[in-house]
Amino acid sequence: MENSVLFVLSLVAPPTKRKEVVHAIRPLLDPTRVLSGCLRINFYQSVENPNLLTLVQEWQSQADLDYHLCSYEFKTLLAVAEVSSKRPEIKFLTIKRTEGLEVVQNAWA
Repeated sequence: MENSVLFVLSLVAPPTKRKEVVHAIRPLLDPTRVLSGCLRINFYQSVENPNLLTLVQEWQSQADLDYHLCSYEFKTLLAVAEVSSKRPEIKFLTIKRTEGLEVVQNAWA
């Protein structure tokens, strides 16, 4: 089985543009969610800093992510990220193994 890949984008929206940024990103979620290989997509706002916004996407394979990176939605997302008051942080993380509650149970054993 090929490793899945996470794409994480974090940005700090200027306070006066936060609503605008959120309204620009929200319409990109559903078209991305239905793409082949998209395992999940979540858009978060920090409870500690409401201007800190994070988008997390998990892709079944690097090929699926690569296809998305050429999409209108991804290019639009990058354009929206340009308004960030700090340099946006972009990470691509390869997931080699996924485990659940058994990790906690094993640690407590």
